[in-house]
Amino acid sequence: MAFPTSWTDPRYLVAVSGVLAVGALAVVLRSSGEFTPLLFGAGVLGVTVIAAAAMVLWPRID
Repeated sequence: MAFPTSWTDPRYLVAVSGVLAVGALAVVLRSSGEFTPLLFGAGVLGVTVIAAAAMVLWPRID
């Protein structure tokens, strides 16, 4: 990696969980037959906003 990080760094865990959430969203939408670019885009945007908010607010949570 380009920067030193730890598996226990909460920001790293939020980023990884965001990637997993987007993958799970794609699988669920695909298996339910409801996959559309609009729904997937809205889901990705939602996951991104939640992850960004968590990363921004993390120093204040301590």
